[in-house]
Amino acid sequence: LKQFLNPFHLDVAEAFLNLSGVNSIWYVPPNLSSFFLRIILKYPFWLDLQSDHETDATRCLKEACDIQKTRLGDCVESAITLTILASQLKNTKDYDKAEATYKEAIQMLKGLESDTDLARIDAYLGLADLYASRGSFAEALTYYDHCMDMQRRNFGDCHEDIAHTMYSMAILFQ
Repeated sequence: LKQFLNPFHLDVAEAFLNLSGVNSIWYVPPNLSSFFLRIILKYPFWLDLQSDHETDATRCLKEACDIQKTRLGDCVESAITLTILASQLKNTKDYDKAEATYKEAIQMLKGLESDTDLARIDAYLGLADLYASRGSFAEALTYYDHCMDMQRRNFGDCHEDIAHTMYSMAILFQ
């Protein structure tokens, strides 16, 4: 595909996303909650963590990120792909790169003028889960708290996503 199109063509980025096998979570019907998306991000049962697919998936996601950032610059789509890559890195236990990638996605979203709360919620939750898994509970609580504030603004006080975030916070105190 790179031979027929410009190597930085957005269709090439989409092909890399599809080849990774990780991005399929973003094609969940919109009537499903973001809680479902986070569960899939946190527990990607479709990947064999010991297989070559892991390396290939990570490489494809990195390629897709590079193409999107080159062609689209800072935008919600690029930040979402970065969040997917960060989740992949977290699941392969490459925690330092995952942390840096989550932070890059969050910074990108903060710099945009459009409403980016839903994409930031997923990035904050991923980063909070990463800190919790590393035993950095103070940092985890900070990001869970940011997340809950945005969830309340977007969903109200009685949403299942808020309950999930509160549960994640409660686990830190066990």
